[in-house]
Amino acid sequence: MSLNQIMKVVGVYALVAALYIVFSDRIVFMLWSDPEVVQRISILKGWGFVIVTALTLAWTLRRQSRREMQRYRALLDNHHAIILVIEPHSGAILDASTAAELFYGWSHQQLMAKHIADINVMAGDELQTEMVGALQQKSNEFHFRHRLADGSVRDVAVLSGPIDRDGNTVLLSIVRDVTVQRQNELELARMGRLYAMLSQSSMLLVHASNRQELFEGICRIAVECGSFRFGWIGMLDSTGVVKSVASAGDDKGFVAAVRAQADPSDKHGNGPAGEAVDTGLAVICNDIFSDPRAAQWHAAASQAGIKASGAFPIFSGGETIATLNLYAVDSDYFGPNELATIEEITREISFGLDSLERTVALRTAASVIDTSPVVLFRWRAEPGWPVEFVSQNIVRWGYSVASLYSGRIAFAQMVHPDDLAQVMEEVQRFTTEGRSEFRQIYRILTAAQEERWVEDLTNIERGADGVPLFYQGIVTDITDTRRAQEVSQTYLKRLQEAVFATTAAVSQMVELRDPYTAGHERRVGELAAAIAAEMGLDEDLQRGLRVAGAVHDVGKIMVPSEILSKPGSLSSVEYEFIKQHAEQGYQILKDIAFPWPVAEVARQHHERLDGSGYPRGLKGNDIIIEARITAVADVVESMSSHRPYRPMRGIELALQEIERGAGVIYDAEAAAACLRLFREKGFVIAD
Repeated sequence: MSLNQIMKVVGVYALVAALYIVFSDRIVFMLWSDPEVVQRISILKGWGFVIVTALTLAWTLRRQSRREMQRYRALLDNHHAIILVIEPHSGAILDASTAAELFYGWSHQQLMAKHIADINVMAGDELQTEMVGALQQKSNEFHFRHRLADGSVRDVAVLSGPIDRDGNTVLLSIVRDVTVQRQNELELARMGRLYAMLSQSSMLLVHASNRQELFEGICRIAVECGSFRFGWIGMLDSTGVVKSVASAGDDKGFVAAVRAQADPSDKHGNGPAGEAVDTGLAVICNDIFSDPRAAQWHAAASQAGIKASGAFPIFSGGETIATLNLYAVDSDYFGPNELATIEEITREISFGLDSLERTVALRTAASVIDTSPVVLFRWRAEPGWPVEFVSQNIVRWGYSVASLYSGRIAFAQMVHPDDLAQVMEEVQRFTTEGRSEFRQIYRILTAAQEERWVEDLTNIERGADGVPLFYQGIVTDITDTRRAQEVSQTYLKRLQEAVFATTAAVSQMVELRDPYTAGHERRVGELAAAIAAEMGLDEDLQRGLRVAGAVHDVGKIMVPSEILSKPGSLSSVEYEFIKQHAEQGYQILKDIAFPWPVAEVARQHHERLDGSGYPRGLKGNDIIIEARITAVADVVESMSSHRPYRPMRGIELALQEIERGAGVIYDAEAAAACLRLFREKGFVIAD
């Protein structure tokens, strides 16, 4: 009862008492004059007053108590607030509002059977300390986590303080569900940290000089700014398994434990990291201890103090090459906003990685160019060819980049004056022909007027109308190479002269043994080389045929001269003796290191396509092309020349023989080339 209510009751009581005393005494004296009677009536009047007073006070207090109880019940039953009345020493729930029943999911009777420790997840001793503080009014606002009937847990803010209930001090607690507010606050804090992580990552991408520095920095930022317990980046190794290449934070052995328990049969080593590499998608585990995929890692996760994990793919060149793996101490950490921000970070990493690799590639390319004889140019298609770009290693020729960029020196001024007209004429011709790329070799002058030979591979960049805008050149200094080639060509020429002189000497030795075939080997070599040229074969092969032709009959020095110069027909024994010269020639020549198959030509020049030749009866492509050509030249020269055993048959009969055997016993292409030489181009066998 309030003080105002008490004062009203006292006032009414004083008024009634005063009226009772005044009027009751007058009435008594008016009715009875006997003092003894008056005294007895006064005693009865006093007792009556006491009884009436007591009844009045009792009725008033009962009525007031009933009103207070009605208001108390109305408060619990009708107010929207979640209210609990708690016995502070035992923690028993003495009463609860209807809103409390709806919030917790238990009936009023079920709530009355519980203690506050049944719904508060805080440890019992800590909870008791908080209730004592509320009882002593040290604090009246608390933040707890309360468990509901369905097993879920909600964040609550509690206003709690002591009240008197039926003469006992109890705690009246008004509970407010702040789960959403708390989640919003947590998410706001998380997002703030993630945005800081994004900002720091962006700065790192600008300054990182290599991939390892980038990866290590990202892991460090994830722990320091993102407040993750730990993080690591895994890359595919040569065996296709995801291996850690950078990490930060104390994982308490978690990563090693996960790798040790990974399924070796899995392509990338099992787990979220491997799955992220496989799919190219983020793999999220928001509650490690309830996710069946993570069952084998519960012990390691508990030791590491983590409840949620995320594996995010990192791309390079459109392919997944790594994963960023992050671990949080709270479950349900990775919500939609968190995922979007982290995926933006990994996109930045992927972009930065590509950019970094391009930068490293350009830096490496520049380093390679600076130490190479290659100078890169880009000049405008204007008179003098003013320089638009040149690589730094132009300094090797004594020019500065600034002098070329400023226009003081145009590209045309670097070209040797004796070569400039030819170079410009060729460029004009190539441009008119519509070429997009061409190659030139010419001389340039260094800043010190030193002459250098260069090879210029030029690309033409044209406008939409086809008119050249720029020429882009890869200019390679070939001075040393050209000088070496000149020296090599000199030595090669001398070597060839020595080889030809040697073969001529050998040929003369054969002619001394067989004077009737004087000049035969030389003429065969010349004709064979002419046939090869007609067939479009290269000059080196032609040179080899001249040498091989000059010694193809060297084996005849092993044949008795009386057989070689015998007039008339040879006996079968003598012919067999003659046939041995092919193998004998091979044996003589095989150990000489000719750059051409000279020994094999001597051995095979009497072989025929159909296998009718000697000494081994080779067929078709088993006979080398040089021997097939020499065979045609040998037959033509032999038939058109005089022999001791027959008169000269003439060139036409020789050509008819080649025509008849073309494709059968003689190589078809060599035969056709020979016929064209004599019948169409007027070739004559020189004496």
